[in-house]
Amino acid sequence: MARTYNMYGGHPTLSFVPAFLLEGARDFGPAVREIEMVTFLRHPGPPASTLGKMFSEFEAQLAALPRVAFRRSREKLEISFASTALNAKEWEERCNSLDIFCRALPEVIEALGLFRARLESTDLFDVEAFLAHCRARSKEVPTSEEGFLKMLEYFREADAKRRMAMSEWEKLGIEWRDYHPDARKILDDVFFWDCADDFAPHGNDTGADILHAYQKWFERDRGKSDPLVLYHQQTASWYDAKRVLPEIMREPLNEAAVAVAFAEIKMRAACRPSIAAVARSAIARQRAETEAAVDWPCREERLRRLSQLEAKLNEWTS
Repeated sequence: MARTYNMYGGHPTLSFVPAFLLEGARDFGPAVREIEMVTFLRHPGPPASTLGKMFSEFEAQLAALPRVAFRRSREKLEISFASTALNAKEWEERCNSLDIFCRALPEVIEALGLFRARLESTDLFDVEAFLAHCRARSKEVPTSEEGFLKMLEYFREADAKRRMAMSEWEKLGIEWRDYHPDARKILDDVFFWDCADDFAPHGNDTGADILHAYQKWFERDRGKSDPLVLYHQQTASWYDAKRVLPEIMREPLNEAAVAVAFAEIKMRAACRPSIAAVARSAIARQRAETEAAVDWPCREERLRRLSQLEAKLNEWTS
């Protein structure tokens, strides 16, 4: 995955770097079964006029990189690093590019090497053999655009076949231990967990960022504080100097309210009335805007999903 100061997600080229590196790999040991990497991409130029604080916060995060965490009990390695070979503009163009792939590959392999510092003698994982395999794979990158595109198609087809064999819940790829034991039973439709559906609580960019922020806040606070505190912290920078919300930020504000409310349910198995009231108001605004958009092809689907969100929120507010 890649993160810019205002976006987070995959890329049609970069998303296949892991599959390429792991092609033909042997089992290097049971200590690591999952590797999560986030590449931070600098923005070439000034930020959008309304997102200055978000940009500053991102720059502060960059200064703290690289960051490596090894979750032994979950057999999971997490690495975040700042790219020096790519920038946010290239990522936003979202094109298939052999050049981008070749520039990203050495950075990824170098970042994987940071894992050494977290390994202990009792960890059963041959990191040197793993890195040697990755370096050997890096020499097998196609040299032509035609060959590169064929390679991407091969990995896309392999991924499609793998996903066809999975249930809709399995396709989510969620680590359920990160949430309340009853969360999946309460939010019993895949929709509530979909990270790629803009109508889902955490499927849009705002919602994904809010869920991540809530989880970090929950680790520190254990749900003792009013979630409205987090909501206001996350959205304060969206207002201008006169405390006026720019038009462009009105929908993200609605998304943020819904995201905090459903983060509550996912982490606590209930939503407190304070943020539930804010989320209901946000849903009401979204419904009014959707009802007015009579020619929008997604109008009926949007209205159905809003009703689904509202019903679940009413059911689990306490």
